[in-house]
Amino acid sequence: MYIGDDGCEVVREFLHQNGAYVKGLDLKENNIGAQGVFSICKFLKETKTLKRLSLEWNVIGDSHQAVQALCDALVNQTSLRELDLRNNRIGPESAAYLSDLVRRNTTLTTIDLRWNDLGDAGAKTISIGLEANRSILKLDLQGNKVTDETIELITPCLMRNRGSSLAEAGRQSL
Repeated sequence: MYIGDDGCEVVREFLHQNGAYVKGLDLKENNIGAQGVFSICKFLKETKTLKRLSLEWNVIGDSHQAVQALCDALVNQTSLRELDLRNNRIGPESAAYLSDLVRRNTTLTTIDLRWNDLGDAGAKTISIGLEANRSILKLDLQGNKVTDETIELITPCLMRNRGSSLAEAGRQSL
């Protein structure tokens, strides 16, 4: 719908009043930048039901402050499982915020960062946070010009988490 930043404030107001049961929020391809992210962050800090958030194909990465605000809003978010930030121009300068999110959030299982501008440096920074994480099962970095060497840092963490997830599922079924 190409709602832009102004439309995000309208969405936030609607969600504030009616968002108690919202499980998925798809705002892809809406030309959302910093101001829109700041509006949505208000909802993200208060929701207890949101499982999936897609902000794919926006311009969030144009502002490091927007990426930081989004990550700060999601750090203590306990319901969100899937985060899609594909095609947002997120560069290596914002990777520290993503790394902190990955390190501190214990409920996210999937993060899609495909086709951003993280590069090898950004992916390595995110891998540091991933070392402490036990919930991320999938982290997609395709299209970010990440070397095989860096993928080799990330893969064992994801495999460890997948193994832990299977073991936990087995214990719960006993």
